[in-house]
Amino acid sequence: FTKHTMPKPNKRSRGRSKDELLRSETSTEETSTNVQPATTTAMTASSSKRKKSKSGSPELISMAAVQNNMHELHRIRIFSSIAAGVTAGILDVKGLYGFALFVVVTLITAVLMAFKMNMSLSRFFRPFSAFITTSLWEGLTSFVLFWTFFANILYLYG
Repeated sequence: FTKHTMPKPNKRSRGRSKDELLRSETSTEETSTNVQPATTTAMTASSSKRKKSKSGSPELISMAAVQNNMHELHRIRIFSSIAAGVTAGILDVKGLYGFALFVVVTLITAVLMAFKMNMSLSRFFRPFSAFITTSLWEGLTSFVLFWTFFANILYLYG
């Protein structure tokens, strides 16, 4: 067995705020490498594009959490589309009324999810438009598949 010891804390980072640590990291990177001025301005421009919270410090984003949110959104959209397709097929909805049912179910699902997130969609999805556009095509094709399947099952055997 090997003895594992805890790493010693860095004395220079104690008692410093997140802003000070970020500034010191960027200044250390600039001094440790030969960076041309264009790269430096690009670096400061990219760091200024970070979302700033109310306290002025950059907002840290967990990409794993954002991807998990996108996966859950995909699952919910597909499930609600399948349920709407089954409903449209069983009720024998025809023509544009079936697609209207899909649009209504999609909008109701989006509104319920927005309420669940306390209407702060940009906090859970990056970019915001991903909340609206994610899985629309997959949902539509799943809807049409189950709509026609259940309508044909009821027509043939009902």
